[in-house]
Amino acid sequence: MAGSGRERILAIDVVRGLAVVGMLLVNNAGIPAAMPQALRHAPWQGLTLADQVFPLFLFTVGASLPFSQRAQRPGAVLRRVVVLFLLGSLLVSAKQYRLAPSTGVLQQIAGAYLVAWALLRLPRRAQLPAAALLLAGLWAAFTFVPAPGVRPGSWAPGSNLAE
Repeated sequence: MAGSGRERILAIDVVRGLAVVGMLLVNNAGIPAAMPQALRHAPWQGLTLADQVFPLFLFTVGASLPFSQRAQRPGAVLRRVVVLFLLGSLLVSAKQYRLAPSTGVLQQIAGAYLVAWALLRLPRRAQLPAAALLLAGLWAAFTFVPAPGVRPGSWAPGSNLAE
């Protein structure tokens, strides 16, 4: 940050950079068959190193929020969320050759950024209960909410609320 008077936090930048390199590595294999098993995503059940890269990136996004001057300005936050969401929708649409708003990676980053930012606006003593309430609400939705083609309580691929 040249000229802002605030130093960047090297540890956050390093972890974020490693997460980006990890995402590029696990999602853009030159020869997929030659990719080591640890760098392949688990098909549905299981956990590999590849499955931990995106959550690590989202962690660094959240960890950097309290130190970001831009995150203190609601207009800048909303602009970032909208741009990430629209860019993600455009990329998914271009890949599928049709208008396809979806929950791609950039949309997930936008949503996580907005939720983390909103939680950080709460008084400190309310942040943990609000986050726990949000997680409990998501669990309840997956467990009890029916939808077309969805079995409440199902965690199987293709038959849960995320679909």
